Amino acid sequence: MPTIALLVESARGYGRGVLSGAAQYVQSHGRLNILHQAFASDEGLPKWLTSQRCDGILASIETPETFRALQVLNVPLVLQRYSILRSCRFRDSMAARFRHW
Repeated sequence: MPTIALLVESARGYGRGVLSGAAQYVQSHGRLNILHQAFASDEGLPKWLTSQRCDGILASIETPETFRALQVLNVPLVLQRYSILRSCRFRDSMAARFRHW
């Protein structure tokens, strides 16, 4: 069963919408593990993320450092805050794939 980490701030409307959409998806399609904990996008990644197997990550990020930490995990990413990504001036193929999404 696929496992997806949701790294969004549930205190914000966007984050609550992502959590609600994920719950609706699971109710209608099933077979998806969702990992989430209270997360502040400016505090860095949760410690469990580096040891937990994930098939993908949906995240709202605030800093280039957070993006780089996610990039090292080498899993598919869906990210909010494109301006942060552009400011990092990436040169590798992973960044090129983000630009074409």
